[in-house]
Amino acid sequence: MDPARVPSLPAADFPLPPRLEGLRRLAYNLHWSWHPRTRGLFSQIDPGAWSRYRNPIPVISSPRDWSH
Repeated sequence: MDPARVPSLPAADFPLPPRLEGLRRLAYNLHWSWHPRTRGLFSQIDPGAWSRYRNPIPVISSPRDWSH
């Protein structure tokens, strides 16, 4: 019997500008899962990714231009 693959989150070492490090802390803290305003924050960053994953880590870890 082959062992089952367990889904895992990407490592926390993806690049974010220093001014946005708070997003990383929020994404890896389950606070976002029960706090509507925090979920709204992540959904505003990338509505398509949020709709697809409902998970802030793929939203902020995907390559993007954070200079805006």
